[in-house]
Amino acid sequence: MNKKQIRKAILKFSEENLISKIEIKKEVKIGKIKINFTKRGIKKAISKYHKFELEKNQALFNIVDLIKKSEYVKSADENKENHMVKQYHYFQVKIKNENSYIVIREIMDGFCYFYCIDDKCK
Repeated sequence: MNKKQIRKAILKFSEENLISKIEIKKEVKIGKIKINFTKRGIKKAISKYHKFELEKNQALFNIVDLIKKSEYVKSADENKENHMVKQYHYFQVKIKNENSYIVIREIMDGFCYFYCIDDKCK
C-alpha cells in the first residue's frame, strides 16, 4: 500500500471502529481519564511527523491495544496559549523497538481525546 491508501484505510477503520464508539480508561497522576477518539485526532495522528512514519501509521490500526499496554510517562500543561486545552498526557510505547509516545489531549471541560503518536516526549 502507498501512503494515500494507508491513510484512507486508517480513516475508514477509525470511522468504523473508534470514532464515537470506544472509550478507554487509563491511569494518570491525577487519577483515571477516559480517552475518546475523533476524526480530527486520527487525521492529526496520520499527518504528525514521526521518524518511522509507516510503522507509526500502521500502529494506528492497533491503537486501542497500544494505549491499554502503554506506560504513563507524564502530564504537561498547555503552553502554546490554546485556551481550549488544559493538559497533554504522554504514554510510552515501542515502535520499531524505539520509544514513542501516545499523546492524549485533555480539554478544559475534562474530556480527553487521542491526539497523536510522537517520537518525542515534550
